[in-house]
Amino acid sequence: MSPGYTEPSFTALEEIIVSLIDQIPSGKITTTQAVANALKAQRITPNVVSTALSKVVTAGISVPTHRVLTFNYPSGYKLPFSDDMETRKQQLIAEGVAVDKNGVVANREAFWHDFDMGEMVWGRINDIGMGEE
Repeated sequence: MSPGYTEPSFTALEEIIVSLIDQIPSGKITTTQAVANALKAQRITPNVVSTALSKVVTAGISVPTHRVLTFNYPSGYKLPFSDDMETRKQQLIAEGVAVDKNGVVANREAFWHDFDMGEMVWGRINDIGMGEE
């Protein structure tokens, strides 16, 4: 680790987002928008979800971040452009998700949004004042 490096700290909301991302099954994908929508709070945007994802990657936490795509194109869901795009693409292919050379997942059957919003998740959301208004 480089001098001055500190592990990223997670807010309570980011911890909830990470717990939702950890639910995505192998062979399925979702979007940052779908994660934000699952939380049903107006103040949560896909950018908030993306921030949590980047912290997970930086911290080296084992959560399937490669299954979260950021763009919903007419032709399918697209991997975000990043330094690890090819690695993420190969991880999805290894799980049986068809990804074309441009990083687009055209199979809408691979899309997943059945998050378990159990009592723990809703309790945490209400504790931080982000519940439905």
